[in-house]
Order: sequence, then C-alpha cells, then structure tokens
Amino acid sequence: MHFFRKKSLKRIFSYVRIYKKVFLLVGLFALFLGGYSYFAHQLYGVKAVEEQERVVAEKATTPAWLRKEETSDVLRLGVVAELRIQLENNYSFASDIEDRYYAVEKYMKPLAFFRSRMSIFEPDYVISLGNAIIGDEQDINDGSDALEFFRTQLAKIEAPLLWVLGNRELRALTRNDFQEVTNAPTAPYAVEKGDYKIIVLDTNNSKDGEPFDFVTEEYERGALTAAQYLWLEEELKTSKHVYVFMHHGAYLRSVHVAGSKKKKKSLYDAQKLRALLGQYKVAGVFTSHLKAHAYERFDGVSYYALEDLQGHGHHPGAFYELELKGSHPVVTLYYIDQKEESLKSKDFKDGVHIVSPQEDSP
Repeated sequence: MHFFRKKSLKRIFSYVRIYKKVFLLVGLFALFLGGYSYFAHQLYGVKAVEEQERVVAEKATTPAWLRKEETSDVLRLGVVAELRIQLENNYSFASDIEDRYYAVEKYMKPLAFFRSRMSIFEPDYVISLGNAIIGDEQDINDGSDALEFFRTQLAKIEAPLLWVLGNRELRALTRNDFQEVTNAPTAPYAVEKGDYKIIVLDTNNSKDGEPFDFVTEEYERGALTAAQYLWLEEELKTSKHVYVFMHHGAYLRSVHVAGSKKKKKSLYDAQKLRALLGQYKVAGVFTSHLKAHAYERFDGVSYYALEDLQGHGHHPGAFYELELKGSHPVVTLYYIDQKEESLKSKDFKDGVHIVSPQEDSP
C-alpha cells in the first residue's frame, strides 16, 4: 500500500513538473496578450484623438458651404405665382373685399384647388412668387384691395407665408405698400428651418442695379442691386442647404413662355448671379416671371421656371409642391383639368423644356 502511495505521489509531481511549464507558457502568453492589448488600446486612443483633431482642424479650415451633408430633414413648400387679380366692374357693387372677388371664378377656382391640396400636403411654408395682382390700370386702393384679398385666401392655409415682390405689384403699389399689405419683411431676406435656408430676393431693379417704383420697360428683365449681392454672398456662407426664390429668371438663354411661341429673356445680370450661386453650392432656384415650364441645371444648381396659377400656358391653374430633401428637391406640378373639373399632378420634369440640354442632370 505504501509502495503504491509513493508511486502515485511521484506520478503527481511528474505531472506538476510537466504542466508547470505549460502553465508558465500560458501565463506568459496571456501576459503578452494583455500587454499588447493595453498598448494597442493606448495607441488606438492616440490615433482616435489625432483623427478627431484632424476632423476639427479640417472643419475649421474648410468653408462652410463646402461642408453640406445629407440630412433626414424634409422641408415642404407650397408655391403659387401669377394670379394677376384685378377688380371686375361687374362686382363693384359688392360690400367688401371678399364679395368683390368671390364671385369671380377665374380667381376663386384655382385658389380653392390650391388650398384643398395644401390641407393634405401640410407645407412648412407657402410662397407667392409675385404678380398676385394685375397692376395695370389699378390705383393704390384697388391694388391694395386685390392684394389683401389674395393674402386672406392664402392665410387660410395653416402655414407661414413668404412673399416675393413681382413687377406687376409695382405697377399699382410701392414697395412700402406691398410690405404693409402682406406684412412681409423687406427683401432680400432669409428664413431658416432645420438644415435649410430659404432666401428671397428682390429682382425689381434696373440693369444698373437701381430700384424702380414706376412703370419702365426694364420691368421685363430686372437685376439685383449691389447691396443685395453683398448681403447674398454673406448669407450663402452656410453649411445649410440653400434654396433661392425670386421673381425674374436667371437663365442665359431666352426661355419659351408656356403655351406661346414667344420667348422671354431673364435678368440683365443673370451670368453674375449664376456664378455666385454656383460658387456657394446653392441647391435650387425658383422663379415665375417667365411663366414657363422650363428647367436648367448649371454648375450644380437647378433652375426652375414655374407656370402661373391664373390659367394660361400648358397647365391651367398650375401650382407646386416642393419637398426639399437635402440638396435634392422633389417638385410636383398640380393643375386643373378643365373638362373633368379635377386636380391632376405630374412630376415637374415630365414634358419640361430643358434650357441647356448639354448640362448635367441632378
């Protein structure tokens, strides 16, 4: 018994000696791994700090307008233009502004369709791109009444209103009159919401950049003032996605008027403005004066010429839904089917006149 016990102890000690080396090797390996992990972690931390510092330095030295990023925010805008309201003599007996215009179907019908669609769309803003009134042969009282009627109709939509001054408003009203009726800021002005900046410009200026408050042949073209250019360049220095709204177009070529063989030219200083908008990576520009269904993409900027709410052109009673998704606007055209008395819609690009086909697509 003693012999077997002694033999068992020897065997145990023998195993201990063998496994002692194994345990030692395992321990050393574990120590190596632990040390390696520690130093790797320290090195990774240093690298992470260095990368973070690099990103911060890069942001500090990279202009804001070159740092536009994709966003999940969506901004919704309802856009109308060119209703050109005037007093109808047949209804001059009416007791108030509402009655004077409610009976005029050509005004109420497109407005009713627009308000109905906006109640579904639920826009963040509603924008009038100008020429809400006819201007011609309207004195200040009739012009103010017509514009006030238009404002009250748009105000029934539960969204803030943004106003672009058209050339026809200035045929009956001064800029101050326009501001008083609409309660709009004096253009140029900007509003910001989330990752977006909306800029409104006043293009009702002579080719020399001088504002006009009277009838002139330069109504048809327009330009920006020197002060507006200085203001605009500062506003464009942003990482937000920028969209510009103005009355006159900024095309280099003449653009076909919708439903007509006529062509219209755009801003006197279109080339200068386009260069600035391209430099600061503006996403889109929306205009109405040309009353055209036209599109151009140049230097990364998308230019949209929109048809009128009144009923002329290829799409009677045209208005628009804009869904801004970062720098990629989704533009839907709505119009009134005269036969069916119903509202129809189409993607803006369907049947659009491409002003410069050689340019890149969005």
